[in-house]
Amino acid sequence: MNGTLDATERELTAHGPRHDWKSIHGQAVILGFLLVATQRMAIHLGHGMLQVPTVILAATVVWFLARLKRRPDLSGALWYAGLVLCAAFSALLGAGSGLASMVLPFALFIVTYSPVLVAGSPTGIGRAYLEGAMGAVRLGSILGVFQYIWQASGRGFFDPMKYLPEWLSAEGFNSYYPLAWGSTQYKPNGVIFLEP
Repeated sequence: MNGTLDATERELTAHGPRHDWKSIHGQAVILGFLLVATQRMAIHLGHGMLQVPTVILAATVVWFLARLKRRPDLSGALWYAGLVLCAAFSALLGAGSGLASMVLPFALFIVTYSPVLVAGSPTGIGRAYLEGAMGAVRLGSILGVFQYIWQASGRGFFDPMKYLPEWLSAEGFNSYYPLAWGSTQYKPNGVIFLEP
């Protein structure tokens, strides 16, 4: 971890005024962790839903640009503009009279590809973000082993995420399912993984 802290400090001091790099490193780790750990959460909007990781991804890009007062990477911004224009044209052609149904998927597309705006980001922050995401993956792996042991002891399938309120739960995904047809044993999903 000290290596990424050092890299973060070097990058930030080389790109303008000195920032509170330990705080920024910690924030990047938290955002990376939440990106993975909130996979099974979504905010329901009308007939669609906006997954929480999408909101976190957008917040990360905004955080990076605002907190570090960085300008978008020029080549990334050009590619992003091209992608958005192509997607908008495609959505207009394919939507016909159902244009309203294309708004949420188009917004999702815009947010999903927004990290190209900061593609030239400092390596220390990028590594810190990845460190947080990998921490969530490790936690999910440990919880998956726990789920297996819990089931093997005859206590049923442990999945506290199924108690999320309906308005905050991502629907339409196979988050848990039997190991085999007709089995009473479920495939461990590490609690946080959307479709293991």
